[in-house]
Amino acid sequence: MTEETGDEQLRSIIDTGMVDGVALMDVTMNDPRIELAQLSSIPLISIGHPMNEINVPCIDTDFIEMGEMIMQTLCRNGHSRILFAGGKEIDYERNGGANYLIRLRASMHDAAARYKIHIDEEFTDEDDFDAAENLLERFISSENTAIVTQGGHCS
Repeated sequence: MTEETGDEQLRSIIDTGMVDGVALMDVTMNDPRIELAQLSSIPLISIGHPMNEINVPCIDTDFIEMGEMIMQTLCRNGHSRILFAGGKEIDYERNGGANYLIRLRASMHDAAARYKIHIDEEFTDEDDFDAAENLLERFISSENTAIVTQGGHCS
């Protein structure tokens, strides 16, 4: 079940008794489905980890460690100022925020403070060539020596 299906549809599925288990997908930091999942009589698993510790099994990439590793690599390679190119800014805030976006970005900022790396940020609401071109122009005219992207626009 994706985030769009919401907790009402989850409640309906659980109440019918017609499923043996549910995988929650696109779990946000404050996902309303988690409270219901913790009380469920059927097994549930969360693809993505919400903000608080829960008693529902979660599967996720370790985005906190990933942010640390990115900053370690940048520091080791002599970078002291980088451009973080995020995706759509609303995705960092929507319904408590997409957990993987928030966790990676926060981890990068925490590690950057320790490694004394300055992060400039740029977000785009566009998924087109112009957005990538504008980002590249901004990078070239800045003091940044590396770009870290988190979004489809620079793939």
